[in-house]
Amino acid sequence: LFTAGDAFMRGYKVIIPEDSVASVSEEDHKFALKLMKEVLKAEVI
Repeated sequence: LFTAGDAFMRGYKVIIPEDSVASVSEEDHKFALKLMKEVLKAEVI
């Protein structure tokens, strides 16, 4: 999440492979992906 945020703030297009992100729970996983989509304008693939 922080690396994606840093990339976004530096003007990079952020692309997140959904299966390469891990969280403690499924709920946290979904929340993090949603946050990256909505706040960082990341493309989740």
